[in-house]
Amino acid sequence: MRLRPGAKPAAAPCAQTALSGAYPLTRYLYIYLNQAPSAQPPPITREFLRLILSRQGQEIVAKDGCIPLPLAVFEEERRKIR
Repeated sequence: MRLRPGAKPAAAPCAQTALSGAYPLTRYLYIYLNQAPSAQPPPITREFLRLILSRQGQEIVAKDGCIPLPLAVFEEERRKIR
């Protein structure tokens, strides 16, 4: 098979190519809080965020067929809720 000049070969739709960026049809799933950015979330919301940003929460994400956060993103987001 010949590629057009400048074209990239196709990438398989798997976790490895999604995380590396080789598979371009990926996106993060975001959680938005309905509050001012400077406001502290209520305790129940903080606990929910702690759950989803825990190892247990990321295991649940994987069981549901999604790709857990890359370690660098995981650690950065965990720092934000401390």
